[in-house]
Amino acid sequence: MATLAPAGELRLCLVAGGRRHPVLVRADPSLDAAELARQLAAHAALTGDWELHSAWRGRLEGRLARLGLRAGEEVWLVRPGEAVTVPSAWELVVVGGPQAGRRFPLPFGEVTLGRSARAHLRLADRALAALHLLLRVDASGVVALDLDHRRRTYLDGQPLGERRLEPGDALEAGCSLLRVQRREAQAPAPLTEVRRPAAPAPLPP
Repeated sequence: MATLAPAGELRLCLVAGGRRHPVLVRADPSLDAAELARQLAAHAALTGDWELHSAWRGRLEGRLARLGLRAGEEVWLVRPGEAVTVPSAWELVVVGGPQAGRRFPLPFGEVTLGRSARAHLRLADRALAALHLLLRVDASGVVALDLDHRRRTYLDGQPLGERRLEPGDALEAGCSLLRVQRREAQAPAPLTEVRRPAAPAPLPP
């Protein structure tokens, strides 16, 4: 997992104007997110005011060094006040364990799972490592990578290592059984929806 390095270089997937743009961000880590949004909008040939959003943190504000952006993460340019819905073709389903039945939409990019508050997907399973599993998500599927060599993740009874998951694969992680699958038409609500209150209507004269 790469975060914005001192050199200020990070690859992201920018979603803007209905299109995805792979971008390499080279910027001072002290750069403000609002200025980055302005620069990315210019890169995508967009005019007007834009805000930068991510799947995990909603609207991005403050200095880049504190945003926690990861390599390959999707970010969106959004008009101020516009509702944000995270696009997601895949989901993680907990089919066994302490939180069986939970579902997590998986946005494109790198997604961590574990029992720590630092994990994108946090499960209340004491047998999990703080950061137990990394999922690399793209349009074609999901690659799973074991992050802890003491508390291993298993696939078909074998240590996971790093594998592209096939439909129906179930991962054993801690006391939990996890399955990654395509989202259905009636899937649960998106992971993140950011909506600002509308301005009050003017009073009649």
